[in-house]
Amino acid sequence: MQKPLRPLNIFLADDSILIREKLRSLFSVLPSVKICGEADNATQAIENIGSSEADVVILDIDLRESSGLEVLKAIKSV
Repeated sequence: MQKPLRPLNIFLADDSILIREKLRSLFSVLPSVKICGEADNATQAIENIGSSEADVVILDIDLRESSGLEVLKAIKSV
């Protein structure tokens, strides 16, 4: 018998609460997806992505405080 797959953990980083709410709503209907964390600015994203066990990060390129590309560089080095 095949072991059930664990859910895909997604971290949302966007300064728009509306976008995060819509994405959360879209993913909520998928039992194989779990939102494992959220951030509304670059500092929170950098601090929390590493400890979130995220498989996927949905990252706003135009985040408050910094570019999403800078966040990507920071988390890539961890």
